[in-house]
Amino acid sequence: MKKLTELGFECFPQFAVAGIKVDLVVSKQNESIGIDLIGWEGTFFESFSLERYQILQRAGMEIIPLSYNAWRRKQDEFLGVLEGKIMQ
Repeated sequence: MKKLTELGFECFPQFAVAGIKVDLVVSKQNESIGIDLIGWEGTFFESFSLERYQILQRAGMEIIPLSYNAWRRKQDEFLGVLEGKIMQ
């Protein structure tokens, strides 16, 4: 989360949206995106089911699935994608 806050994102771990805890919600410039962090120990290990993705989409929350390994190996690439989605 340190990298995200350095880029000006507000971070909200385990944030509830439509009654579903999203692993991480990031917000910048009045835009928010949820991150489904997959493969990290504990509550972040499993991905959301298709039904949960659909519920979150209907609630207006875009969710980006992100494997923990991808975060570790391609962090700068992901941060660029995230910045692009927020700036749209």
